[in-house]
Amino acid sequence: MAGKFINTTQKVIIDSLVESYKDRLKNPYYTQTDKKATIVTYYNINKAKSTLDEGLKIEYSRLGKDSPLRFNRIHNFFIYGLERISTQLENGDFGIVASDIEGEAIILPNTIEPLPNDYFTINYLNDTLLFKVTGVSFDTIENDANFWKITYKLDRMEDTDILDQISDEFEMIVNNVGTQYKSIIRKKDYDFIDKLELIIDRIKEYYNSLFYNERVQTYTFQNLTKRFYDPYMIEFLIRNDVLTNDGRKYIYIGHQTILSNKFDMEYDKTFFRFLEMPDVTGRRPRYTSQATYIDQLMCIFSDRAEEYFEVHYIDDKSLVNYSEYIIENFSHELIDNIFSNKKFEGNDYRNIIIKYFYNEKLNADDIDSLNNIDFDDTIEYFYNIPVLLYTLDSSIKELLKTYK
Repeated sequence: MAGKFINTTQKVIIDSLVESYKDRLKNPYYTQTDKKATIVTYYNINKAKSTLDEGLKIEYSRLGKDSPLRFNRIHNFFIYGLERISTQLENGDFGIVASDIEGEAIILPNTIEPLPNDYFTINYLNDTLLFKVTGVSFDTIENDANFWKITYKLDRMEDTDILDQISDEFEMIVNNVGTQYKSIIRKKDYDFIDKLELIIDRIKEYYNSLFYNERVQTYTFQNLTKRFYDPYMIEFLIRNDVLTNDGRKYIYIGHQTILSNKFDMEYDKTFFRFLEMPDVTGRRPRYTSQATYIDQLMCIFSDRAEEYFEVHYIDDKSLVNYSEYIIENFSHELIDNIFSNKKFEGNDYRNIIIKYFYNEKLNADDIDSLNNIDFDDTIEYFYNIPVLLYTLDSSIKELLKTYK
């Protein structure tokens, strides 16, 4: 999972910097240049919804109620190399002169295609001065990355003339530039992801509070008065960074027992591997376990007065003598519903897990189901919450990958 897609901490830092007219965030593409970022609201021409004069192939009027141009408004868009605007605005002795305020700037690759007659406003300015893009070309820097170079000039003293021509609203996620994920997404999707990630952070905090055992420095659960440790769960958490929380509260997750040489093969038979490689047409994974007393001399459990038992997953058909040491780690009902694509009644958070296996998009009802979880230190939440977090993260990734 490796952290959040919408890095609100980073955005707060950047907003603070640009408001004070000082340092601005440097994008990884610019490690070898002196260009710095400025956050703007960018108006990119929507070619599909704009019309041109059929004879001259130019727009009737650039702005105003009679203009056939329509724009995508992109909030929190990063443009590089706009420092000169600040100097011009601050040093003017007789007010702003439009013809004097012009220059060049850089737009990162794989974000948007800038067009002549695009516009932008600068977020940190008190006035919504409207700058027009007058020219567009490619530029290549030392690492051979192709950047858009734009030329611009101050066009209007306010942005009111363009507001009626907004077609769609978007947000930029600067963290995603240069990755496999979209850096420009629809604002409604951005807002949905933002809400989801705030809830995810809260769920992680609850989970750590409920199940992180300081005594043995790992995650454990209690069932029928016994304490249990699941190395397969720990492996799942490690492989997928399930509980990473932007570094705000660092908890080291490692194995606290010696693993057998067959551990990887056994892991591949569990529900955790089934989650990583979903296939509802195949055989069912192991979701029931038998626990044995931990008596390894060189592990942390041996130094504690209380007893701990280690979980080992088994097939249902292997169960002969049912006892308190046989655990249904994932409920039989959940497994059945996953394979039959049957949702639980009501607004149940477990439906999010089922949706994951069938690539179904999440909606506002799913947000409500997350807010309605009655957290407790039960075996159900010990296992279901990490699985839920994994599916939520996968849903966000899918939303970012499949956006058109």
